[in-house]
This record gives sequence, C-alpha cells and structure tokens, in this order.
Amino acid sequence: MKKALSLLVALLMLVALFAGCSGGTNGSGASEEASQSSQSGEESSSEESREAGDAGYVNLDSDLPVVNEPISMSIMVLADAVSKEPEEMWFWQYYQEQTGIDFEFNAILSSDWNEKKQVLITAGDYSDIIWGCGFTNAEILEYGTDGIFIPLNDLIYEYGDNIVAIYDEKDVWASITTPDGSIYSLGTASLSNYYTGVICTINEKWLENVGIERPTTIDEFYNALAAFMDGDANGDGNPANEIPLSGHKDNLNGLRAMVLNMFGYSTDGSHIGIDGLTGDVVYIPLEARYKEYLTFMHRLYEEGLLDQDVYVQDETQFQAKTSASLVGCFNGVPQYNDPENFMDYNEYAIAYDSQSEPVLYKNRGVNSGYFQITDTCEYPEAAMRFINLFYDPVYAFDIMYGPNIVEWPDGTLEYRAYNVTEDPGIGVHVLVDENGDYQKLRQPNWDDSELTLWEYYAVDHPVPGCAFPIDDTYFLNQLFQGRAKDETEQIAKYQAQVDAVEYNDITVADHYWKIQNLTWCTEHIVYGYPNVFLNDEQQKFIDENDTILSDYISTMEAAFVTGDKDIEAEYDAFVQELKRLGAEELRQIYIDAYPAE
Repeated sequence: MKKALSLLVALLMLVALFAGCSGGTNGSGASEEASQSSQSGEESSSEESREAGDAGYVNLDSDLPVVNEPISMSIMVLADAVSKEPEEMWFWQYYQEQTGIDFEFNAILSSDWNEKKQVLITAGDYSDIIWGCGFTNAEILEYGTDGIFIPLNDLIYEYGDNIVAIYDEKDVWASITTPDGSIYSLGTASLSNYYTGVICTINEKWLENVGIERPTTIDEFYNALAAFMDGDANGDGNPANEIPLSGHKDNLNGLRAMVLNMFGYSTDGSHIGIDGLTGDVVYIPLEARYKEYLTFMHRLYEEGLLDQDVYVQDETQFQAKTSASLVGCFNGVPQYNDPENFMDYNEYAIAYDSQSEPVLYKNRGVNSGYFQITDTCEYPEAAMRFINLFYDPVYAFDIMYGPNIVEWPDGTLEYRAYNVTEDPGIGVHVLVDENGDYQKLRQPNWDDSELTLWEYYAVDHPVPGCAFPIDDTYFLNQLFQGRAKDETEQIAKYQAQVDAVEYNDITVADHYWKIQNLTWCTEHIVYGYPNVFLNDEQQKFIDENDTILSDYISTMEAAFVTGDKDIEAEYDAFVQELKRLGAEELRQIYIDAYPAE
C-alpha cells in the first residue's frame, strides 16, 4: 500500500512539474528552492524528500506558517443554518492568512451530512481533506481499504508532534487503528474526567417538601418517586399534578441510560456496554439485571410514577411540563428544562444497592472519524501539519472561541493569539484577576435574545464538526494560569464565580450544574465501551443483524414497560428471540474486539 501510494504521489508530482505550476512549485508544493534547502543541503527530488520525512515545502521550524510557499487545498466541513459561508468566517480568513494555505471549501449542513456523505464519497465528490464531518468505523475502514482515505501512520509521526503527544498521553492509538494496522482517520480524545452527560436530575425542593433524604440506591430512588406522587411535592396546593419521572420520545436513550446506570451498566442507552460492577463487556438485554430494569420501569409506569406520555411526547411537550415545575426527576441539565428554577435541582448518583458503587457513563474516551486525508490530496504533509495545530490548546481555543483576548480588571485588553493585534469583534474575552489568574469567559458581542451561545460561536467558527479535538476543560487548563487542577479546586472556583454574579446570569446556570456534577458524580464515572474497529467478517455480521436486534429490543422494551407484554409470561421467549436474531454472536464480537489491557 505504502509503495503504491509513494509511486502515485511521485507520478502526480512529475506530471505537475512538467505542466509548470504557478509560483514555481511542483505537485507536492515544494519549490526547487525549497528542495535545495532540505536537511541534506543537496538537490533532491520531492519524492526523495517525502520518503525521508522532510517535505521541503512544509515549515518545520515553527507552527505558522504551515508552508514555506502558498498552496491550495480543498476542504470539506460542516456548517449550521446560522453559519456564515466559510470564506466569510473569521476563523477561516485568519487561518488561511496565517498558514499559507488557500482553502477551497465544501460546506455541508450538519443536518444533511448523514444523508449525503455516502453519495458524496461514492460519486467522488469529496475534498482533499475532510474535517469534523464524522464517519463510522465501518465507513473509515471501507474507504481506507478502498484507497479513498490514505493511511496517516507515517504522516502523524513525521508532521503531527502535538497529535503524538496527546495520543500517547491518553493511549488513543488502539482506538483509531484498523485491523490492517493502518490509521485512516484521526480521533478526538477526552482528556479530563470531570463531567458525565447521563445525569439523574432531581428537584431537591420536592425532596424537602415530602421529607425524603437524598436517595443513593434504587430502592431509595423508588421511595422518593412514590413520595412525590403521594404528596404535594411541588407545593402548588394540588397534590395530583406531580409527575415523578419523565422523558420524551426524542431522547429515550437518555432516560434508558440514566436508569440502566443505576442497575450498574455504563451505557449511553445503547445495548453494548460495560458492567460497572464486574468490568465485563456485556450485551445488556442478555443480562439478568436487564429483566430487573424492565420490571422496575414497568412498576413505575403502572403506578403512575413514570410519565404515561413518555413514549409519545416530543421534547417541546416534555419541556412544557418541566418548565412548569411539574416533573420531579429527569435526565438532563436543569437550566434547559426549568430555567426559572434551575437551582431547585441537584444531580444524583444512584447505586444498584447499598453494597455497590454508583456507575455513571461518561463517553467512550476516544471517538474516531475526526479528520481524513483523501486520495485527491497533493499535499498530505501540509494537511497533517495543519490539523496538528489544533491538538495544541493555543489553536484549539480558536475553533470555538476565536482569538485569545485577555481582559484585565482595569479593562485593558491583551491579545495573545498569534498575529492578532486588534479586536476583530468576534472573540471572547478571558477575564483574569490582578494576578493574571483565570476567572471566566465573557462574550461581549453575544445577544442571547437572538442566538443561543452555540449558534453565536457557529456564525464565525467551524464548531458544528470541528470543535474540541481535545476537550475544552483540558485545553483551558493548559492555556490559563489559575485554572483548577482537580475536582476540589474546580468546585471552589465555580462556586466563587456563582457567588459573584446575579442569579439569572448564564455563568451561574452553567456553573451550578457543573458544581453538582463535580460534587456528586465525577468520582463514579465509568467509561463506556470504547471505540473499536471490527474486521470484515465481524462488521458484516453487525451490519446484517444489529439494526434488526435494536429495533426488536426497542419495541419489546416499550411493550414490557407499558404492560402490553407481560414480563413474567413472555420474557423467556424474548430472550430466545434475541438469541435467534444473533445477540450472543454479536456480544462475542464485541468481547473479542475489546482492547486488551
């Protein structure tokens, strides 16, 4: 593969050289002058330069510019409906100027990507590099072995020093390497272990009103929900309008994950997970505690403790109930669901029983599909050197927030971003105290009456797909002095910021749930099943059977919970059907693919 690739690159360069590229550069982007200034100090062909890992056109002396002479390259990225055209974004204008790379953009609406990506790839209508769009492991392996995505192994080690440092630190390599030993796509890495998104949020005022202590086990959780139902938990004088537990059809996985975590399974709601009580890889519907989970959920539904509309209402209908303070418990962040009363809620880590530790899912730690270089790219070295920038906190900050503008207590602005000397009008201000210690981020140009904060960022930055190659907590901690180094410090800093601003300030709402998460949840996080690549035979089995199994399980789970199917009478037949549909084989595939320690 590597020899074939080198030969193809060499032929492309020779064709471009004799065709006479503008600016005196050949097809690799390396000028004759640049070739002469290679490490050997002698004339060498671009092919020899690449084989030696020293493409002369790439600047290896500093981060920017990426190339010694301007080059052009096409790039595919995602956009939101509010995003400017890439050519008009501050981010792309800035990085084209600073890198020396003139990008030809192919921007796809993030909402259209899953529908369009296979058509684009199959038709050959893809760019030299694809950044942040997202591919499944099966797609990465298919397009890699077909030669559409080129192997990145050597390029990473030669031109990706930041990437290597991050991947070594978090042991990312196994999760992005395919069975043939190739790396066709870069991954994102979660480097801090602070927050879980599978949140059991309970209204603490309701607990006080009914005289219930903080629940810590499933039995105590049930007792709390039952107390909500029996009393006037929300204190409005009507003891019959409380909904103890709710969710909605647009995020059934969130509710499922929340309760399955209580039964000891680290999962985001999917069926493959990690048994947090044993450490085993499990196919959850084949596990004994899954029947207990179904029995528990049916009991809640039958007794009216689980919202009777959970399988039919949408997110808007759900939030109409939560914002009216009619729901005592849900999976989610309180300021989004009851913004007027978000401090009434707290976060809870519920254990299977009094002898067990709580299990809270975070994520897979590593996600592949972040960045690909395709077979049309004439400058793979420059492409790797470009993406390598954003595995450094200094440049990763720019993807989301824009130029690093430090604001001192007296209002003085200090522009720390590379080559930014005046306010471009779209950056965030990093507020520091008199000692230069980080306090918080402030968006001086954001009007929350028009756009959400995420939408505001998406206007001038490539956040729909390109945000966070490393997580924001990690790179903020690396960038600014005074940032917390552990959970205790983080809680104290958030609390100080909460105390310093008005109740309805966005900082309070954001930091409040993070304080609760750090206080009650962080220590119980168990990463879910990791990102893995499957071989052709394994992938074929998954492709043919996983959707059928998942659809069957979803249908039967709803039927068991609502009582349309009798658990005691029909559960054994359910398990037998799972086995007939290939559940045991699927489980074994994931056990075999699980990375050895």
